[in-house]
Amino acid sequence: MSSIGDGMVVVALPLLALKFTHSPLLIAGVMVTGSAPAAIGGLPAGTLADRTNRRRLIVLIEFFRFLVLIAFGLAVLVHADGLVAIYLTAFALGAMNVAFDVVAGASLPAMVPSSQLVPANSHLINAEMTGQDIVGQGLGGLALSLARALPFIADAFSFVVSAILLNRAIPDSVPESSGESAVNALRSGLSWYFRHPVLRTLTGLLASLAFCQSMVFGVLVPFAHSRLHMSNTGYGFMLAVAGVGTVIGGYGASKLHKKLGNGGLLLLAGFLAAAVYPVLATVTSAITATLLLAIETMSVVGGNVAARSLRQSLVPDVMQGRAASAYSTVILSCIPLGALVGGVVAATGGTRTTLFTAGVIQVIFLLATGPRLYRRTRELSPKAEEPAPVVLELDADGTLTSSPTESGVAVN
Repeated sequence: MSSIGDGMVVVALPLLALKFTHSPLLIAGVMVTGSAPAAIGGLPAGTLADRTNRRRLIVLIEFFRFLVLIAFGLAVLVHADGLVAIYLTAFALGAMNVAFDVVAGASLPAMVPSSQLVPANSHLINAEMTGQDIVGQGLGGLALSLARALPFIADAFSFVVSAILLNRAIPDSVPESSGESAVNALRSGLSWYFRHPVLRTLTGLLASLAFCQSMVFGVLVPFAHSRLHMSNTGYGFMLAVAGVGTVIGGYGASKLHKKLGNGGLLLLAGFLAAAVYPVLATVTSAITATLLLAIETMSVVGGNVAARSLRQSLVPDVMQGRAASAYSTVILSCIPLGALVGGVVAATGGTRTTLFTAGVIQVIFLLATGPRLYRRTRELSPKAEEPAPVVLELDADGTLTSSPTESGVAVN
């Protein structure tokens, strides 16, 4: 529910900004103000998630998202909106979206056993990305064309439904009272997280993948226009069709994980996405480009499932919030940086150069950190189940029955 509403607003806010300005810089400012809180709001949210009742906290977040959007929707309805109101709304939603993701991620390990984290994350990520990227964005443009306030009011009420569902689904958490201040709790949580060798390597690898992906998607619009000769409508259709990779990646991640493990699935997803970028730079067919983007999307979903499940399985419950916030802050901080670097490279060498460069950088990072992460995740894998001790039983007729064993003998 939340993701469908988010997708509507992601499309509607910049389109609404066109009413007040045609400056590309000012319209891009909507995305900037929406993503800026990601780098600064995640850490406090993670600390709160470890120090308060997570069920109540996530319901409160949905309530505040409802208030922000219903207020903005009413402002649009009475023509009291403007660029400043759009920026403020985008900023407030960005902060609460990060907080929601952190608290939701911290709550999942308490809802399912560790053996079910991978399929649970597969279904959740699939629902999030499908709801936002395919359904929500399609409905956002349609709703805005029907009534300017409709996507925002509709999204507001989606948070009401979401809050009701979450209030039933999220278990109560009773954090231990350590007596330390919130600042000290955050400091100790970050120190523990970044001293953990697997979590540190995992975060660095995922940050590099996010950086390279944002390099590509930051220049994808001019690439599609100049190289593929696509219209705005065609570009949107290409992204929607490529989003099918989300569904495939979400459902396929669990099966691949059983064969490859977290480390193997991460490496496969990373190298597959890295191969897409330079190949994409060589194509001139919109159909081929769409298929390549679907493969990239499928890889991203698979990698996210493996990374999120691995992180959740390694972190104790009392630190899930701070771990999720540390992870999210690093990853999300690399996205605008990657887009900036991609834009600079495109300005000097063209968009095709950006795609080639992103692929090369991603392969270098994977080769530098991937094998180490793979070895460490293999070391963390549960040992093969020990064979049960043999039971020797004397039947009534005097027959002794047994079965082979390597672990010893138990005589009954």
